[in-house]
Amino acid sequence: MIYSVCRLLSRWFLVVCFRVRTFGTENVPSAGGFLLACNHESYLDPLAAGSSILRPVHYMAKESLFRNPLIGAFLRGVLAFPVRREAGDTRAIKSAMRLVRSGKGVLLFPGGTRGSKNAQPGIGFLAAKLGVPVVPVFISGTDKAFPRGAKFFRPARVTVRYGRPFTVDPALPYQQIADSIMAEIERLK
Repeated sequence: MIYSVCRLLSRWFLVVCFRVRTFGTENVPSAGGFLLACNHESYLDPLAAGSSILRPVHYMAKESLFRNPLIGAFLRGVLAFPVRREAGDTRAIKSAMRLVRSGKGVLLFPGGTRGSKNAQPGIGFLAAKLGVPVVPVFISGTDKAFPRGAKFFRPARVTVRYGRPFTVDPALPYQQIADSIMAEIERLK
């Protein structure tokens, strides 16, 4: 319930404040587990990527956000789960695998943190082990609408592009898979 209401409010907020444009939503699988792999420039990115599609998606969010009980409860209500970014977090990886295997979608930022262009091997591991479609997503404008360190939103147009889903060769090294996923995201630019 919380997710549905927040999705609707997020979509309204993005349309009214940032004139969000969305392309390629038909590329998101209508059934079965999948991974959304998205660039990450702003705290607005999860809202933009998740509220633009009809299927609910689960989000990995940095563990420190869950330390406040109210914020943590809210994040869990909008289908987020914690990840420790400093090292390979097996608990978060297992949570993502369980969700995807049960037919759900999980949104990941291959760079791990805002502004990173270097893919982390974790997404390569997940894509290889799960064998589900990976949907690349490129978001532009959120870095201007709510840049790193900003306290207030700024006027900017936000665009979300969903690319064609693809599967990866599980025999490749995880880092190579992760790099290829990042390259697919960049191609949507």
